[in-house]
This record gives sequence, structure tokens and C-alpha cells, in this order.
Amino acid sequence: MCEPCNGKGWLVCDFCKGQKTNIKAENKRIYRRCPSCKAVGYVLCSNCKVFKCVTFPNFEDSQN
Repeated sequence: MCEPCNGKGWLVCDFCKGQKTNIKAENKRIYRRCPSCKAVGYVLCSNCKVFKCVTFPNFEDSQN
């Protein structure tokens, strides 16, 4: 099983921490939408995105 995402295939965005909109960056710039996740709040796990379908996930695959 993938350690960073626990087999879910998604991680909370590091840039906005899941806030999605009105993000204040470290350089004091404010973004209306998160430039990293495009206001989704989550990003694909880079370790396991090639091994499972994350567009149409099968929730029976994970142990949670």
C-alpha cells in the first residue's frame, strides 16, 4: 500500500492545505484559486497514480 495517501490516490494540496480559494502565499500574494490544485483541494498522489484508476476509483480496492 502507498504510504503517503494510504491507498486512496489523493493527497491534500500542500500549497492551499485544502482551503481551495483566497489563498495567501508565503510571499503575501493572495490567489483567488489555488494555482497548484486549481481549487480542488486535493492533488493526485505521485507514487501510486500510475497503478490505480483515480478518475473512476473502485472504493473496494482500499482497505479503509
